[in-house]
Amino acid sequence: KKFFNMGIEINDTNNGNVLSSLPDNITQLQKLKSIDVNYVKFLNPDLEMTKICRLTNLEVITAEKIGLTHLPKEIINLKRVKEFSLIGNAITALPLEIRGMKKLRKLWLSENPIEKNELNKIKKLITKCEIIYL
Repeated sequence: KKFFNMGIEINDTNNGNVLSSLPDNITQLQKLKSIDVNYVKFLNPDLEMTKICRLTNLEVITAEKIGLTHLPKEIINLKRVKEFSLIGNAITALPLEIRGMKKLRKLWLSENPIEKNELNKIKKLITKCEIIYL
């Protein structure tokens, strides 16, 4: 059987998830279309996002309140992502490589300490994307 909408949800809305890192072999899930890691208390969230960036067929990523401080330059590999939620992290800037995310249409950045001039820079890099920052 073929799975057209393959996704994985690993979130911790009940504060009971003891997962501290994604398995290294998660990168073998190349047909994965979506991943949800909301509220997971990773030991090194920035490293975990680097793993996620190796999943090149992803279309939706939700990584809310996981403690991210930055996005890796490897986000350039995420050319198919349409929706990316980073609500409630500690991100102050996004790398220039975000311009490689040509299909990105919605980017949620609320509850991150991003300054207005940085938001304006991001808007110029990804012009076809709606940036939600409340």
